[in-house]
Formats: sequence, structure tokens, C-alpha cells
Amino acid sequence: MSKLGAGFSSQFVLPNAESVPMKPNISKLSETLNTSRALVVEYMHYLEELGILMLLHRDSFGITRLQKPDKVYLSHPNLQFALHQSRPDIGTLRESFFLSQVRPLHKVEYMEKGDFKLDRKVTVEVGGANKTGQQLAGVDAYVAADGLEVGYGNKIPLWMFGLLY
Repeated sequence: MSKLGAGFSSQFVLPNAESVPMKPNISKLSETLNTSRALVVEYMHYLEELGILMLLHRDSFGITRLQKPDKVYLSHPNLQFALHQSRPDIGTLRESFFLSQVRPLHKVEYMEKGDFKLDRKVTVEVGGANKTGQQLAGVDAYVAADGLEVGYGNKIPLWMFGLLY
């Protein structure tokens, strides 16, 4: 691995494992690594191809795919346990699980209103059993809820997304 590659993983992946999902500051990261913004984004895409990161964009179909991601997740909930000093945040684990199950089958985009947009059609908010869809009013949306045995209304048990493939 190149010096930059080793530096990138030690100065980006490990320290930020505690704060995923995160909105990356590419300028600050490129300054820390003493490299260009373009190379930082390129390395982030390499880590995504390696299955370490999941990069989300607002518009994954357009040219923004070549720009910095809007949100960065570790690719699997197990990585959060391996890289955290303390117990990972339950909300982050839920979102990471949902993404790891849905992303192989659907285009997933980052949303301000709701957590994710699937195939540019359906908005999904991920949360616990008591999660309401209040912030999703007026949107074609579902809640992927942890702690539910059976779905009802617009709530789907989070565990069911583990059966997708």
C-alpha cells in the first residue's frame, strides 16, 4: 500500500469509525493528508469498492457521483464493533444494517427528509419501534423499525430487510 493509502486508512477510516455516519469534510481531510481533494475522493471510492465504506450521494445518477459523498457509512455493522473503542450508536447500527441489505438490490440516495431514497421512488426512515413518520409527512415513505415482530401501516420490521438476498 502506498504511503498515502496507509495514511488515508489510518487518518480517515479508523478515527472516523466512531463518528459514522458522517458528512466528510474533504478539504480538511486533503489538508491533513497533504494531498488533493480529487485524490481523497478517489481513495474514498476505492474503499467503497473494497467493501469498507458505503458512500451516499443526493443524486447517485448524475455527475455528483464524481464529487464528494454527502454521507459516509462503514459497509457493515460488524465493522463498527471491530473499530469502535466503545459500543456503537444503535441508530448508526440500524442504518448501516439497512444499507448493507438494501444496497445490493437498489439504488440508494441520501435524503434530508427521511434517511434514504430507494430507486428515486420510496423514502425510508430507519429507527426503533417507537419511530413515527412525522418528519415524513406528505412523502411516499416507510419506516424500517427495529424491535417490531410484525409490520403495520407504513412500518416494516427492520429484520425483514435481512431476508432480501
